[in-house]
Amino acid sequence: MKRCKWIWILTLIILVGCQDGAVPATPAPIETTAGPPTAAPTLTSALEPTQPATLTASPTIPPTEEPTQVSQPSQAADLSGTPLPPLTAGKELTVTAVEMINPTSGWAIGTQAGGPDYILFTSDSGETWEDRSPPVRKSGNLSELHAQGYFLDSQSAWVVYAYHGPPPVKNKVIWKTTDSGRNWVMSQPLPLTGDELYFQPESPAFIDQNTGWLLAHVDAGGGRDFVELFHTRDGGTTWKRLDDPYRGDLSGSENTDLGFGSQDWGWVTKDNPQLIPGGAFLAQTVDGGDNWELVFLPPPEDLDWDEVLFKCKTFQPTFTSPQTGLVLVECQIPVDSDGLETHSYIYSTSDRGENWQYTRLPSPVSDLEFVNLQVGYAAGLNIYSTTNGGLDWVKIKTVTWHGRLSFVSPDLGWAVARKGEDIALVQTVNGGSTWQIITPLAAP
Repeated sequence: MKRCKWIWILTLIILVGCQDGAVPATPAPIETTAGPPTAAPTLTSALEPTQPATLTASPTIPPTEEPTQVSQPSQAADLSGTPLPPLTAGKELTVTAVEMINPTSGWAIGTQAGGPDYILFTSDSGETWEDRSPPVRKSGNLSELHAQGYFLDSQSAWVVYAYHGPPPVKNKVIWKTTDSGRNWVMSQPLPLTGDELYFQPESPAFIDQNTGWLLAHVDAGGGRDFVELFHTRDGGTTWKRLDDPYRGDLSGSENTDLGFGSQDWGWVTKDNPQLIPGGAFLAQTVDGGDNWELVFLPPPEDLDWDEVLFKCKTFQPTFTSPQTGLVLVECQIPVDSDGLETHSYIYSTSDRGENWQYTRLPSPVSDLEFVNLQVGYAAGLNIYSTTNGGLDWVKIKTVTWHGRLSFVSPDLGWAVARKGEDIALVQTVNGGSTWQIITPLAAP
């Protein structure tokens, strides 16, 4: 992409301040039990095995340059893909993302022996995994082929593949399955602008079988993140381009995540690298993604966002109802001439961002997971839980790894645990109090 072209067409971002009347809640009490272990040489030694357990389920800025485009049927014969190389049955897999649906069934993205990303499905709680990958259009090194997916239930999923790096970008498609990955249907090509330098998608976001969104990074420069946003209302067969660098509603400071709570209400979370007054903020839409407005979060008591520029980011947008959402906030605070201290907050709203409450956690967290409207978990080197929708958080476990969580009940959950170069699939059957390593194998 010609970066000068993007800069020429960028419009000035009008910054808005915090909304009057948004009063932060008093920080909730946090249980401060024992701190992290002093030494843990391996990921395995940091996990406490548990006895085998029977798993049971519990209960407006208009476009100025490029018109909005909708993907159209293509007659190109080379759009069909070919299967990935078969997995070696019985050999260990490296699971890099997991989304369990119930106590026995779930999805994962993983690799084997440094190969490409596979879409995997388990029917035995993660012990063995079947290759359920769509046919992929390969145009480069398979080890650089990465997948992003959204897994709605045990039957329905959407997957997009992309290479890390700048191979030619054209005829990008999204795959959909409604039978647990046994068969896949390819979308019409995404309506790209044609000026993309690369194509790095975030995970798709769907709220039902028909309605979904996809955000893709397509260029960067001058401290700005250039993105394109696509929307489908027919289950992913065709996609409409809602935003791009020509329009510029979302192109600006780095976009970290995408999430929707309903057909019209959604967030794109943002990183503020000490350039914009107002601390932590996100972009919000109330019309399904056609228009976006910056929403600045009210400052916590220990920081003065109105007077001091802090490096803050919002990420992990999480929705528990069509009105209720939570977001992680992380700020880097200078503590001396050479050091920074991380302050971690969980902000929540029950009225679509009109008012906010927050809790500051004693240690940073990088993942947020809710089982239902009330029960949720936040994970870093300390794992916290809430039973009242995020208003109060209690520390339940100290670990030596960082994890991405997937819970199917208040007790039963999985995580992809990372410590340095080590990675493991782990499971808890007691709400995160103890964790046990699972060795995932390719199904015979």
